[in-house]
Amino acid sequence: MKMIKRLSKFLLVLVLITSWMFSGWPGIQTAEAVSTETFTTSTTWTAPTGVTSVTAEVWGGGGGGDGQNLSSDGGGGGGGGAYSKQVVTVVPSNNYTVTVGTGGTGNTGCTASTAGGDSWFSSTGTILAKGGSPGACSTGTPPAGGAGGAAASGVGTTKFSGGQGEKGRDNATGRGGYG
Repeated sequence: MKMIKRLSKFLLVLVLITSWMFSGWPGIQTAEAVSTETFTTSTTWTAPTGVTSVTAEVWGGGGGGDGQNLSSDGGGGGGGGAYSKQVVTVVPSNNYTVTVGTGGTGNTGCTASTAGGDSWFSSTGTILAKGGSPGACSTGTPPAGGAGGAAASGVGTTKFSGGQGEKGRDNATGRGGYG
């Protein structure tokens, strides 16, 4: 009989602890599942069942490096893309746009290089990171590298500008920036 009472008390305590854990009382917290998805191309993402918010991080594409005229200094390197981070509220089963900015196109000679593309999640007003600017063409003096994507032009609670591209190398053999 004594053993049955002990077993009954043990089961009652076990039931109370279990119900407290699942009800959140008294101050017991339950862990949430965390997963990461990385996108390297633009696509559509569907919010899974039970997911009501995501932490989105986006990086703008880097700008393209430029070239040089014959017997001139190397062209400037492209600027790095900016970074933005934001917690975004989502609705389960809804689709959201994921846009991954591509890197800018570098060129030889003095044809125009291109800026890096902007990256965002859902819309450009939700979270946005700007792409870097292209490097300058060399016309006889070492040209400047492209400006990094500007954090001030992005959207997010945490934002960083991209780095400045390296200036072109000072030589007459057409070599590029210092790297």
